[in-house]
Amino acid sequence: MFPPPTSSGIPQPHNPKSLLSAGCPITILMYHSVNREPDQYSVSPQRFRQHMEVVKQHFPVMRLSEIESAFADATTRRVIVTFDDAFADFREHAYPVLAEMGIPATMFVPTGYVGRSNRWDAGLRNVTQKPIMDVEALRSLDRDGLIDLGSHTVDHLKMRRLRPGDMRSQVTASKQWLEDTFGKAITMFSYPYGQRDDFSAETKNVLAEAGYGVAVTTCWGTRNSRSNVLALRRVFFWEHDEPTTVRAKIDGGYDWIAWKERGGYLKRSMMRMVRLGG
Repeated sequence: MFPPPTSSGIPQPHNPKSLLSAGCPITILMYHSVNREPDQYSVSPQRFRQHMEVVKQHFPVMRLSEIESAFADATTRRVIVTFDDAFADFREHAYPVLAEMGIPATMFVPTGYVGRSNRWDAGLRNVTQKPIMDVEALRSLDRDGLIDLGSHTVDHLKMRRLRPGDMRSQVTASKQWLEDTFGKAITMFSYPYGQRDDFSAETKNVLAEAGYGVAVTTCWGTRNSRSNVLALRRVFFWEHDEPTTVRAKIDGGYDWIAWKERGGYLKRSMMRMVRLGG
């Protein structure tokens, strides 16, 4: 998942082929909000319907909880739909489309914010405060069976920056709350923020010890494998993404974004090393 360190501690890029072609063609879609006033983390209801029409027409869809079974098929492109943050607008604008088309999805819940709002975004430009589903709304989704639930920590914190004890608390307390509330095992996790700076080998070990079997990042990628099952790659969409763009993103036509993210990560890593060396 991470480039190997050199003696200086600065990560080096993987072989180009391995970054873009390793693993099975499993594209995990990432959404946050479906809202009539789209921002950088939202798409409009009309655009979301167009996106799901592309998915329904062109790709087999599966649940994230079933991803292990897809690793054996290295040829057929599969699509998985996920949502982070449990925004209340999901029930009004996204769920009816998913239910109409029979498309399952996984919702990752920041348990400390249930019934509140996305206060972690306070101060960000062009990102509005939105209500997060309360317990009863989540129970309603859970009863219908189309939506699976997973953890997004308790407090929507960057995992890699936490001390080991706090890291364990965030993943175990959120898991326990979800299991107690919904009466079922919770084995799926989404890293808040989710770029390479935000998780590590240690965070993956903590997740495994806590009983998680699947975890998703926000790192771009249209191929996944058992070797990165606790750091799965996803793709994201903007309001201006038309159906042709959506299909191209799912099929790997925009995988250059992975290289852009990788370059940013390497630059930040080198800057940290310079600061530490100074």
